[in-house]
Amino acid sequence: MKKTAADIEEMDKRIRSLKAKQKQKDKSESVSPLRGSIASAFRIGTEFIAAVLVGICIGYTLDKIFGTKVVFLLVFSLFGCMAGMLNVYRSAQEMDKDIQKGKD
Repeated sequence: MKKTAADIEEMDKRIRSLKAKQKQKDKSESVSPLRGSIASAFRIGTEFIAAVLVGICIGYTLDKIFGTKVVFLLVFSLFGCMAGMLNVYRSAQEMDKDIQKGKD
């Protein structure tokens, strides 16, 4: 089965058409800067809340085990807050590096 010039030309047109459709699809699916910022803010907030909740759970459990009032709860709540702040700081540093990389 030989390919004629017309067959090759038709195939070339189809390839170009499909590439154009794919390019347009990629443009429409690209993430807007606002959407990316909202996602980053949600991730940072979730990480902070998760760290605080883990600290509270550990403190509460230790208070129940050792029969203390709220000593461990307070201590581990503070540890959770510190861990959450550290996570926020690291995420901010990572975002700053990405921004600096984008400017270069």
